[in-house]
Amino acid sequence: MRTSFLNLSPAIAVMVFLLPIISFQVVYTSFTDHNVVEFSATNRASAAAPGVFDMTKVSGHANIAFATNHEGGTYSSAGNMRPFALTKLMVNFQDASTVPPSGWLADFGQPYGLRTSANQGTGNTYGWVKRLDGSPLDMTAYGRKRTTPSDLLLATFIHMQPAGGTEGKWEALVANGTYDVTVSVGDGSYIDSKHYINIEGKAAIVNFIPTTSNHFKSATVTVTVSDGKLTVDAIGGTNTKINYISIQPSTPKLITVSPLKIYDNDVIGGAVGINRVITIKNTSNINVLSVSNISLAGTNSNQFVLGNLPSLPVSINPNNSINISVAFNPSSTGIKTATVDIKSNDAVNPTVSVSLRGLGTSGTGGTNEPSLQAILNLLEIPVSVGDDNVSTTVINSNTTAQKAPLLGEEVSIQQFVKAGTGNVTIEPLDVFGPTTVNPVVGLGWYHSGDITSRLELFSVSNSPASNGQTVNVNYTGTLSFDPGTTSFGFYSRWPFFSNRHLYSEDNLNTFTGSIPHHVRVYPYKNQNGVVLPSTYIVAFEENTSGFDYQDIVFVVKNVKKAAQAVSVNVGPIADANTNSGNEQTISGAYIEQNVPNPFNNSTIIGYYVPQEAYTFNLHITDMRGTVVKTLNLTKGKGQVIINNKEFTEGTYIYSLWIDGKQVDSKKMVLLK
Repeated sequence: MRTSFLNLSPAIAVMVFLLPIISFQVVYTSFTDHNVVEFSATNRASAAAPGVFDMTKVSGHANIAFATNHEGGTYSSAGNMRPFALTKLMVNFQDASTVPPSGWLADFGQPYGLRTSANQGTGNTYGWVKRLDGSPLDMTAYGRKRTTPSDLLLATFIHMQPAGGTEGKWEALVANGTYDVTVSVGDGSYIDSKHYINIEGKAAIVNFIPTTSNHFKSATVTVTVSDGKLTVDAIGGTNTKINYISIQPSTPKLITVSPLKIYDNDVIGGAVGINRVITIKNTSNINVLSVSNISLAGTNSNQFVLGNLPSLPVSINPNNSINISVAFNPSSTGIKTATVDIKSNDAVNPTVSVSLRGLGTSGTGGTNEPSLQAILNLLEIPVSVGDDNVSTTVINSNTTAQKAPLLGEEVSIQQFVKAGTGNVTIEPLDVFGPTTVNPVVGLGWYHSGDITSRLELFSVSNSPASNGQTVNVNYTGTLSFDPGTTSFGFYSRWPFFSNRHLYSEDNLNTFTGSIPHHVRVYPYKNQNGVVLPSTYIVAFEENTSGFDYQDIVFVVKNVKKAAQAVSVNVGPIADANTNSGNEQTISGAYIEQNVPNPFNNSTIIGYYVPQEAYTFNLHITDMRGTVVKTLNLTKGKGQVIINNKEFTEGTYIYSLWIDGKQVDSKKMVLLK
């Protein structure tokens, strides 16, 4: 690559000095901040080769610029060059006699070169070369004009892959830069093609096979040219026919704002919340970004506060940035929304809006904390956790439902395995726990059934105390790990509760006061309600009362349910007439544990109904208490067979009812 300085005189003729000193006579009519110049074959020695050079003005010098060679050639004598700025180029592919539509240039198959024919404009260089070696190629025999459709841009085309001919690719001399390119393929009379178009190696049209009702396809792609030529090929296609191409420089983007969405929570009526930083960056290498206005808008804009604002308008130099801040200051509980609107001279995005979503709470800790459902609503995760009152902290107002093995859209997963290649990754959603002991919480994973294999991933400090009551989790550690092929579970560690450890496997939670189910798992949905594969929400309950299941919540990716079944010991289950769970049978009536359990095809339930019973049946309910099947029984000893086709995967309770009273219950698990 060679770099040289050009002294551009007002008299148009310009001398170009290279090292060693070499002179070129230049015919030049105008000069902008950025051009491309082409050294042609005219008046050059045989040692020189045509080349494309980037030219950029030297700041403060009206007639001095530098040129950078893209071809890599070594020049040793004079030649002609012309400026070639980033301009729009619209070309119609056709036969030689057709006049293209207004505003369009004609290409009827000429080899690559400077175009001088009618309807080809002035000073444009484009045309055809062989796909395999890039040498000039005459494709004039393959231009066509059909009688249909009436749109001339579609009625005309050139065969890029002519039968019995040489496959061609099309090139146009353009300045280096980024372009939006629109291309069309098709034939109004025939559907004998498999169309492929690649622009600068980027697929634009892939495997388009026309039908009688759909002859044409167009596409727009954004590509970057770095060698001074935009190249179009049909690799992958058969009999590809190109109708037209439109090439125009992409409008340069100046502004980048991050983040574009902020989630927050804060206590109502107190001091202004934590300042969340917004970075405004000028991504241009040349132009100055001018920010004219920064303001709050939206329904609850009065419950957010801007900070660190510069004097406006403010100029941001190329590749520089400024930071502003926004804080949540709710006056009432619930979700509040607003935007930060940033206006600038960016032609692509003159106004960039940062979405704000805040959750106002009545306080910190205990019943002042938000519910799990309220947190997911704030974060725009449309998953139902089974909460019947989002405004209260507990997961459900029914104390029995709070401890239910499954609730809402929860799925029965206590052990995971990695779903694909790469690491398992975690995205913390919230922490709401005691903040008087450091750290607030630690989170890790372990090999299934083996608590001695614990590996902690991260912890959350209690400094500042807001770390323990937030949807913006400030962690120390890592969010990814590789468990290999082994099954595993998650655990959380709570120093406030004497370093209590909670495990995703229920039977490992054996501390005093533990409940049957401390960890809930929900399939993750995006904002459109689509369930994402191999992605789950994991929610922990660290306490022995006030069950809210939002103490630490995270999204885990690249996992699936482990194949092995979970072993659960189930004792008697209380009904509405007892609080003990030690229900007495009537005259020796009973039901046996189903065999096998868990099952995936069918299972057998044994029972005994005494002769003095009047009415008797077996109810099967899901974990929400909904009766999904009722079976009639006979007196004495008997068996019933449960077929998996009658149920979806999950956990069920089957109960023996005699004379209107539940006398025995047990749990069965179906795995499909």
